[in-house]
Amino acid sequence: MHKKSEGEPPSFSDEAALAMSERAAAYQIQGNQPIAYVKDGLIQVEQIREIVALTRDIARSNRRSFLLRFSAQTGYVQNELTAFGARIVAALYTVSPVLAQYPIHRFPPYFEIFERHASSLALLDVPGLDLVIGPEAIAWTDRLNQFVINVRREALAPQFKARLKNFARGPNDAYVQIMAYVEAHAAQNKALTLTRMDLGYLPVELRWPSIPGQSIGHAQITEHRQKFVKLASEAFGGALVGHIWKLDFSLEKGYQWHMVFLSQVLHPQDLRAILAKMGNDWNNVVTHGLGFHVDCRAFIDTYKGGGIGNFEPSRYPQQWEGIRKMAIYLTEPDNEVRLALPNNARAFGKGTMPQVNLSEQASTCGATGPCTAPTARDMSASPPWCSGFYRTGRRLPRS
Repeated sequence: MHKKSEGEPPSFSDEAALAMSERAAAYQIQGNQPIAYVKDGLIQVEQIREIVALTRDIARSNRRSFLLRFSAQTGYVQNELTAFGARIVAALYTVSPVLAQYPIHRFPPYFEIFERHASSLALLDVPGLDLVIGPEAIAWTDRLNQFVINVRREALAPQFKARLKNFARGPNDAYVQIMAYVEAHAAQNKALTLTRMDLGYLPVELRWPSIPGQSIGHAQITEHRQKFVKLASEAFGGALVGHIWKLDFSLEKGYQWHMVFLSQVLHPQDLRAILAKMGNDWNNVVTHGLGFHVDCRAFIDTYKGGGIGNFEPSRYPQQWEGIRKMAIYLTEPDNEVRLALPNNARAFGKGTMPQVNLSEQASTCGATGPCTAPTARDMSASPPWCSGFYRTGRRLPRS
């Protein structure tokens, strides 16, 4: 996570300030419901991926990326960028927008060392690095080459591999837990109904933790989520068997809860009434008018991830594909950027794990043999990767 020096006032780029001032228009609030959903931070996510890939390339390369040459036209020495050097300079201009878009987040270790060494050498947001003429060209070229050396040295250090593994473990573990949780409930219940709901806060009311005068913080939204889950259990009237939650934060949307509810199969009219009550509870009872909700069933044909509707894997094993997509949707973004919450609080959790031992029965998704955390190949495979978690006889702790 990017840390400001002690006593430094909060600051945001012009781009971030513009996003903050225009977020109400982007949401298009009508009454108490957003009629347009913002796909925020997508550009910055691509920039994070580019910097991660670039830093890997720096670690693997021993080429000299920044050169000097004498210009007969100007009569001065000037810097000369290789194609790789031009790529590095372009990336240096994208770090600040990323940090502004995700002010309370952690980033992949490759991104963090790129940002830290660039900051230490004062290379961020320096205009004109692609062409420096005169005596300054020597100093800037030396500084850029030193940056490459520093990044390469840290990326190749043995302890850096441990950091990479630790960072990757979070999304993998969350994916395993989601799949195991659904599998255990599927083993205990012949059929389930999965419902997804996103919970947020109206843009005109939200204040961010890094801005003075905040009105909503992590402790308060945690209380909101806990109260909402209790009210949801009451609304389902005993039909609710489990739930999963994931917390996100961005400048455009502020804090947002992704909720998944697992229940006994209900008549569509009954489910519609239950979800309408839950939405009203969140908007007005839990948040006292500050919240809004999105019933993801409205986007069942286009909503990312799937995992919505009736789920009967014993009859329709292909339905595990929707569960797999849901688990990936909830966990995969943490590979690029994840929340860094106060007191190392979690951004993912679930209800009580059923006491089911799948080591004594066949997996509901048809997998054979013990499974481990998913690889990239597993997560794109068909038939979908399944937890098979309980075939080891282990139980996950209560979240």
